[in-house]
Amino acid sequence: MTTKEEQAQRQVLVNLGNRYVVFGPSPGLPPKMQFNPENDSELLPRVEDEIEIAEERIVQTLRVQNMTRSKVIENKDIYADIALTDNHGHRILVEIKVRDHDPRRRDLEPGYTKIQEAQGTGEALEVWHFNIERLNLIVQSFDGSLPFFFELPPTNVWEKTEEGVFLRTAVIDEVENWEGRIKSLYSDIQNWLRDRKELHFDQSRSVTMSEEIMQKFAVSDKDVPILDILADDQVIASFVPRGLWLIGSWGRIDVITPRQTQIIVATKDENQVYGWQIISQESRLRTQVLTKSTLLSLLVL
Repeated sequence: MTTKEEQAQRQVLVNLGNRYVVFGPSPGLPPKMQFNPENDSELLPRVEDEIEIAEERIVQTLRVQNMTRSKVIENKDIYADIALTDNHGHRILVEIKVRDHDPRRRDLEPGYTKIQEAQGTGEALEVWHFNIERLNLIVQSFDGSLPFFFELPPTNVWEKTEEGVFLRTAVIDEVENWEGRIKSLYSDIQNWLRDRKELHFDQSRSVTMSEEIMQKFAVSDKDVPILDILADDQVIASFVPRGLWLIGSWGRIDVITPRQTQIIVATKDENQVYGWQIISQESRLRTQVLTKSTLLSLLVL
């Protein structure tokens, strides 16, 4: 039988609807990736709601490192979606569960009952719980007579379309770029106001960045700093990052003062150079370039 250690080192490739996901051992010293977008995925019809078709796509596409698919032999007492044969020649039956959350205790208990019942018929059964909202795979199994489960987090995610492959690394790069642009903006603001000796600056507060596309591609939440401008220990303005993936801009920061909240958005020109624009409160179609003078006007300093 495959050992607990071998099971926890599996790499699993599935299509969840519009995304291909590789689940594997927890980060630390990750092994060589066994699946890649070029060789291990095909162009499939896109779907509107992934959860409606996820189980079907998982059964259709699932592949496991060092295991082969084998025919599921129907058994009136044991139900399985997939049969796998490991590199020791042992057959493992797999029942697939798909949810928008990790399984709770009440979800795991029926699984262990089924696994134990399968053992009584001489079958090895596992229950695989796919969380397609916050990508994760939890596998229920038995070690002899003892139940256990282990977690396989996502190690790679991609979408394959007619235009090409969109990789998880592209989302990671955008988040890092956004962090760098925020840092650069805060530096500019402090330089513009350095002659105002009554002011000081604080970045001890932060806001959590957890956008839909980050969740979709298994990119961890990120704490990004808030810039507070203080006079006489009173906050007179706070620059609060609100989002990166927005229609018509490359990021938004709210400037909150005691008398108003103003929006500044990031832009990018044809030379891929980023800038910042202040959105008029009267009309979102009217903007001003963020400069030292417009910043002073914004803050009424």
